[in-house]
Amino acid sequence: MAERDASDLVLENVSVLSMDPTYDGRLTDVRVSGGRIVAVGAQAHATSPGAARRIDAGGAMLVPLMDATVQERWPTDGLPAVPTPGSEADFVVVTGGVSRHAALHQLVVPPPRLVLAVVGGRVVAEGGRSVVDHRTHARAVGADDPRWGTWRDRTGYLDQRLSPDGTYDETRAGRPRAYTGACWLYGDRIVYLDDSGFWAFGRFIADELHHAGFVMTLLSHGRGERP
Repeated sequence: MAERDASDLVLENVSVLSMDPTYDGRLTDVRVSGGRIVAVGAQAHATSPGAARRIDAGGAMLVPLMDATVQERWPTDGLPAVPTPGSEADFVVVTGGVSRHAALHQLVVPPPRLVLAVVGGRVVAEGGRSVVDHRTHARAVGADDPRWGTWRDRTGYLDQRLSPDGTYDETRAGRPRAYTGACWLYGDRIVYLDDSGFWAFGRFIADELHHAGFVMTLLSHGRGERP
């Protein structure tokens, strides 16, 4: 299955996780086109073409992909308090709800709860499954991509190796292969599907990789041995 552009996608009946407590949890409709949210509420239908794909989320929660570590280091790079026209289309839709703390610090989603993942305006996972095999995606990215390599967090606790075959493994507190799985690179975002059964997300910014409260820098490129 190929990755799908989310242009002309209308999400109906989503419960929005926002940083504005007066808006948080509101049921609304959201339209995505061209990599961005282009309309929210009634306008999501008024502006969409008849051929738009519509998904009824049934009250599932739209959770923007955001990282507290990014907000701390680049406060002007933050997401708006609520999804608004012009916001980047980087979010997941999940059943069962997610707390603000989890969304900011360690967003993990078991496959049965993942309705949809949209990154850079692309539907990258749906119904708990990726829409393209990680190996196929990695070949399209190319083995020379500078994001492949071993990343180490600033405390030295974590090494995360991203391999050009579309897999990753982590050494934590000296324990090798503490976590392993598949990964997909999309622009400045990374999507993980861990072998133990959860989806997770990260972001590359200013030569750093931000993921689940960790801030990592590149230690070695490509297939280099872990130090």
